Amino acid sequence: RIFEQRSQRRIRVGRARLSGLDTNEKVAELARMLDEEGYLAEAEQSSPNTWTIHLFNCALLDIAHRFRQACSSELELVRTLLPEAEVQRVHYMMNGDASCTYRITLR
Repeated sequence: RIFEQRSQRRIRVGRARLSGLDTNEKVAELARMLDEEGYLAEAEQSSPNTWTIHLFNCALLDIAHRFRQACSSELELVRTLLPEAEVQRVHYMMNGDASCTYRITLR
């Protein structure tokens, strides 16, 4: 229940912050939002229709080791806030990677 409440609040805040922006601006603003939450986030555009968000710190890593749904809520947040794109997690700290990295491809 705690994860669900946190997720819903973040979606609400994210939708307000991303409202009216184009996809490039949305990705940049989402990275800023995640950075403000302590994720040390960086966004980059690798092609006209593809972006990457790297999270170099996980604010929930200790919790995620016990409760995997903490990680699924991060992926779901990015997918929910960018419905015009396909979002894949391509690197994952829980698997020992240096970052959680999301590839965002415009549909």
